[in-house]
Amino acid sequence: MRNNRIWMMVILLTVVFILGGCMNVQDLTEKESEMIAEYSAGLLLQYSDQYERRLIKKNPAGVNETAQPSAVPSETAPPAVPEETPVPAAPETPEGKPGTEGAGSQDTSMEGPDAASGQSVEEDNTDKVSLNDLFHIKGLDFSYRSYQFCDKYPKGGDGIIPITAGKDETLLVVHFQIRNKSGAKKKVSLGRRANNISYKLKVDGSEYEPGISILKNTGLNYLNTTIRKGGKEDAVLVYTMSKERRQASGITLRIQEGNKAVDLQLK
Repeated sequence: MRNNRIWMMVILLTVVFILGGCMNVQDLTEKESEMIAEYSAGLLLQYSDQYERRLIKKNPAGVNETAQPSAVPSETAPPAVPEETPVPAAPETPEGKPGTEGAGSQDTSMEGPDAASGQSVEEDNTDKVSLNDLFHIKGLDFSYRSYQFCDKYPKGGDGIIPITAGKDETLLVVHFQIRNKSGAKKKVSLGRRANNISYKLKVDGSEYEPGISILKNTGLNYLNTTIRKGGKEDAVLVYTMSKERRQASGITLRIQEGNKAVDLQLK
């Protein structure tokens, strides 16, 4: 850029001297003056930076100009935040539930009333029968009557020694009635079967077994009596438990012999 300006100054001075007659040259014809002026103008245009159509370009074709660094430093660009790759949804099974292909997953869902609590449900393969079918004593009809909580049973009389609950305990007595429908008196003895028949009582999830009764007919679990023709007799099961069980919300009794069972909801 600096050399171009020097040449322009030299050319201008030369033209000024020639045209002003300061130099010792012969008078020029009009045509010669025009030629000198044209040549001088061409030189000015060749090296002028203001004339966009100058005769010779400063940078010939094919030569790249060196990029000048910007005077004002650019702001540092914030680091690029990687985009979160969306996770494809699991394919749905025919039941409309998400599944996992190739994962070898197993269905761990549980069926039955205890599925929500996560507890395993014990399979019950017993045959549900009636009391008559379970005891199967011809001519006798067994039926459940009621239950009661008490501290002593029976209350007294008939010379029978009552069963008494201990401190902070209570008795739960389950009443059954046995009716003789045969045409004659009937002798009943469950002594040989006593160990084969179970009487499991559940009170709010706690399980109890009846005690050995000292009643006149020794209770239902060891029943030993004679019932007259057309007569009936009360037989009981007596359980001992803590007094707080009197507020129980659910009481069930299962009487079972072998694969036969009777389930009673006590009310």
